[in-house]
Amino acid sequence: MTTGRISRQWFGPAVLATLGVLLVVLGIVGATMLVKTLNATKAPAVTHMGQPFEVSDGISVQVDPPKHFKPSTLATNAAGAIRFVSVTVTIVNNSGENLDPSEFALAASADGMALSEVRDAPKGVVGAPRTTIVPGGSVSYKTAFGLRYNHRMQLQIDARLPDRDPAIFVGQA
Repeated sequence: MTTGRISRQWFGPAVLATLGVLLVVLGIVGATMLVKTLNATKAPAVTHMGQPFEVSDGISVQVDPPKHFKPSTLATNAAGAIRFVSVTVTIVNNSGENLDPSEFALAASADGMALSEVRDAPKGVVGAPRTTIVPGGSVSYKTAFGLRYNHRMQLQIDARLPDRDPAIFVGQA
């Protein structure tokens, strides 16, 4: 008859060996899961301007190569720039759900310096349209940036959706 105490046989060599093997297997499984998680965290995708890029299932973005842009006298964020470029952004929605183009945050840089987005209502450069892109639909709009140096620069634009890695479009400004 037992007295409520754990018998010594529970901690015998065979049980301890089994527990040791189990801990090693659990450690290997845990390490494998950690490596898979770290590998899933990848760098942003980079594509060239003029090429469409699938940002998410059924949602693609294309940023056309930059073109020379001459802002009107009413343009904002144009101070300090000596030359300007515009790009046309096209968002295609084949996801099966409505999409708001303002969910895309555009940020541009050249030679490691952030560029200000130029707003120019008289020229139709006012940012992403405030509309809904229905499944099967698309929208295109023009945006512009001012550059502070008069030489060739690389322009990067991040198009971001919530919970998605950015797609970076590169090209010469």
